[in-house]
Amino acid sequence: MWRRKTGIIILFIISIIFSSCATTRKRDGRMTGTYVESSGYNILTEAKSLNINPEGFVIKKAEVELRGTQVEGSFNLYAKVNPEGDFFASIRGPLGIELVRAISTGDSVFVINKMSRVILYGSREEILRRSGLPKNLIEIFMGDIPGDVTVSNAIISGSNDFLISYPEGNYIRDIIVNREERKISEENIKTSGNEPEYLMRFGNFIKRGKKKYPSTIEIKSVGKMFHVKISITELNVGFNERIKVVLPGYRRESL
Repeated sequence: MWRRKTGIIILFIISIIFSSCATTRKRDGRMTGTYVESSGYNILTEAKSLNINPEGFVIKKAEVELRGTQVEGSFNLYAKVNPEGDFFASIRGPLGIELVRAISTGDSVFVINKMSRVILYGSREEILRRSGLPKNLIEIFMGDIPGDVTVSNAIISGSNDFLISYPEGNYIRDIIVNREERKISEENIKTSGNEPEYLMRFGNFIKRGKKKYPSTIEIKSVGKMFHVKISITELNVGFNERIKVVLPGYRRESL
């Protein structure tokens, strides 16, 4: 049971990071809010031009800190995500020993627990649903603006940032865009009853050519009482290869 729970926790964290990066997914575009000045259109246009998800990316070196989870500590992360949202991720311990590898293509996801020699498999969408997360949560994981977001009837003006608030299924997403950085600095995921679910913060933005991404990302949950911090030290924009599913002959268990 401990091995299965460990795999689910790691998959949950990886799913938070990489589950819905594809920019081609659609949503109900209805929004609510107060109209802001026309400069908001220019800010969003510039912000979208900085998005890295349409190019795919490779996180070559990053540290993940887990607190309030069954498995706590600091781990090393290597990952690659293509524009379709398929991903490969490897989590290693302090000595460089690979602990867990996750592979996802389409809706299928596999978590390979190297220590226990077990493969956990299941539906990525179902895992997110059970975790209380909307399907499209992480299309903005790297501080990207969703491609179909507009300012029409959606912006509350502020001096240094502005808020985009809109419903998505059973959730409400509040996205705070930093005017200076032209990137998302904070996102709140709330239930339709306005109860907080998750808080994501983005900072220490780095520009690579015509693209920009946050090098620090924090994810908190009030109800589930966990805190995840990702510190990226090396990232390359541009990855458009197919993710191959290669699995060892371990015992398999359903997630």
